Amino acid sequence: MNYPNYYAPTQGLTWVHGEQEAINCPVQPNRTVVLWDADEKVIYLKSADQTGRPSIQYLDYTIRNAPKDEIALLKEEIASLKEQFESMRKGRKKNEPVVSNDESE
Repeated sequence: MNYPNYYAPTQGLTWVHGEQEAINCPVQPNRTVVLWDADEKVIYLKSADQTGRPSIQYLDYTIRNAPKDEIALLKEEIASLKEQFESMRKGRKKNEPVVSNDESE
């Protein structure tokens, strides 16, 4: 039995508009298709068993920014400390001794 391909993949992804379109998407027996909702942050996994009976699973997803690597974080921290040091140094007169605010002495 031939099934029409109404939902042609675009760059490897098959897009649908909403749950009803995902439900109406034909799936061949013994196959699973991944359907990306173009309107919501939902991925549908639609499958059909050997008799062609369909089932669907709903996956909600969240888009996150990639974490910065440790080197980039260290560089930012070093730059921040350098700025703090320079501002403290500029606020002090030349040859003025550094006074510690440490109460443990």
